[in-house]
Amino acid sequence: MANELVPTPAAALVSAAAAASEFARNSKSANTLRAYAADWHDFATWCRSVEQVSLPAAPATVAAYLGALAAAKRKVKTIERRTTAIRSVHLAAGYDNPAAHPGVKATLAGIRRTLGTALNKKAALTAELLARAVRKIPTDLSGRRDRALILLGFAAALRRSELVGLNVDDIERHPKGIVVRLRRSKGDQVGAGTLKAVPHGQS
Repeated sequence: MANELVPTPAAALVSAAAAASEFARNSKSANTLRAYAADWHDFATWCRSVEQVSLPAAPATVAAYLGALAAAKRKVKTIERRTTAIRSVHLAAGYDNPAAHPGVKATLAGIRRTLGTALNKKAALTAELLARAVRKIPTDLSGRRDRALILLGFAAALRRSELVGLNVDDIERHPKGIVVRLRRSKGDQVGAGTLKAVPHGQS
């Protein structure tokens, strides 16, 4: 009688495949996966509206979709992300990437050339504007917390995701300021960790 505590080769393979699938999902951030899902939904919906197959999609279908996005004045970054989502879904399903076809690449290059890829940057937050903003925050306990988060985010130049991901034990006091430990950031997707020094302010 087989020992049920010892996994059979088939059970071990299923377990290993499940673990591999989980690691594959963790190769991209949750925000990226959500964006890809929304982008793929848009592509699949468009394909149904024009009676085309979305998976696997023909290169001509992808090129036509990108052209429709450009004609609708979608941003180049949005069109590029939709292209990446189409690629990812096809590869994950075991199909060739239709976006790699020369015709699709030429279409995307033409869109970039026509619409341009210049970023519409927002005006930077200055120390003066920051000071005016924090003066409006109440002085109760939650207000002090909010003020500390805003000032720390500004002083350490943290992204929103980095700021909300901080725990109290990620901050260490130092005679010249504080040291912030970022467990994960956009530039550190594998979670190696980063230390940021924040010196005391002058005012």
